[in-house]
Amino acid sequence: MPNLPHEPPDRTLEEVTSQFLAAERADAKQLRALRKELGRSVTPACGLLLVELMEQDTAKHIRLLSFIRDHIARQPLRYLAVSRPSTGRSRQRRSPEVSVS
Repeated sequence: MPNLPHEPPDRTLEEVTSQFLAAERADAKQLRALRKELGRSVTPACGLLLVELMEQDTAKHIRLLSFIRDHIARQPLRYLAVSRPSTGRSRQRRSPEVSVS
């Protein structure tokens, strides 16, 4: 398991992650269109299986990149929490669900 740094966020990593997320989401959209196109063919089974596997791979990439994006977004909060006195109240943050459809 890689060690996630607890240092100030890297803006380059944030930008690259956003670019990869956009590319993966565009791929997901193209795969949905390809699935529809293959569904109309005479022998769609093999093609549909390949598209399904590619969709799963794309969903995995989106989930991983979303995790990185969310980790980067929380970095400043960690530093603020360390530098501010505690108020005794704790907040729980939930990460948003990722949808590929």
